[in-house]
Amino acid sequence: MTREKAEKRFARLGQELFDLQEAMYAARVTSVLVVLQGRDSAGKDGTIKHVVGCLDPRGVEVTPFGVPTPEERAHDFLWRIHRHAPRLGQFS
Repeated sequence: MTREKAEKRFARLGQELFDLQEAMYAARVTSVLVVLQGRDSAGKDGTIKHVVGCLDPRGVEVTPFGVPTPEERAHDFLWRIHRHAPRLGQFS
């Protein structure tokens, strides 16, 4: 795929994601939680920038997580994320 085709496809998919976000917000029956885990320079920031850039920022919350505390390490890796789960109709 050429860069030009990829950019057009990304723009189309970004608009589709935006439209789905609006529908999800209006229905308020579901939410989306995206968890990215990776080492430094793994591309997490770029992924967030590209995906969130397609969405209405009023319906998105991005939460960074540092090194787990001893309490957090005593639980499964999603334990500390539960309190940041998105409300219905939201992305987090």
